[in-house]
Amino acid sequence: MNRHLKKIVPSLMVAFALAGCAENPQDVARKPEVVSTMVEASADMCQTGPVHADAAAYKARLEHVLMKVRTADLETLQKEKITVCLDQRLAHENTGFWDAHARAVYYNGKGPEGKILSLTDDGKQPEEAGFWHTGYSTAYYRDGEMIRTLAKRIRNGDVAPQGEKMYAGLMGKYNAVYWRAAHKFDQGTIAKNPQLEKPPVKSAFKPGS
Repeated sequence: MNRHLKKIVPSLMVAFALAGCAENPQDVARKPEVVSTMVEASADMCQTGPVHADAAAYKARLEHVLMKVRTADLETLQKEKITVCLDQRLAHENTGFWDAHARAVYYNGKGPEGKILSLTDDGKQPEEAGFWHTGYSTAYYRDGEMIRTLAKRIRNGDVAPQGEKMYAGLMGKYNAVYWRAAHKFDQGTIAKNPQLEKPPVKSAFKPGS
């Protein structure tokens, strides 16, 4: 890399980071408490998955994901009483060559567990996923964007009717995130993954617990 590029690249990295995370001081100040509340609710309700299954490891993964999401988007989920679950089933989908991978599933609220947003997770801790967190099956590859795009759709009133699941995938040259109601998502993927029919909640979970 030439000397000119060496000077530019770090500056671009900082600029991109600031552009993605820019929030006003009030939102920044609220975020730790918002994230802590969401992480504790998730740990109480959601299955941790078989890899790094202890509660502390699960919380660390989810906290790492949520801290990179704007506070306003997290609060949109809180307002809708949506619990965020890291879901290791999504890292091991059964798909054919032409099938779309489901990166996230939104269970829209008719079961006793309420509304659940299920995100891809392979159990790797942040320090195991590498500096850029680019592993396709990790919780750090686009999970924050899944939250942001769903929150935007909720605010716009553009979600499936209550009781119908929504699936998120990636498409196009730049792997743009898209959300679709279950009947509009890849039916091959849905048929080959019946384990995703229900959210990844603990079997012992009871409403109000």
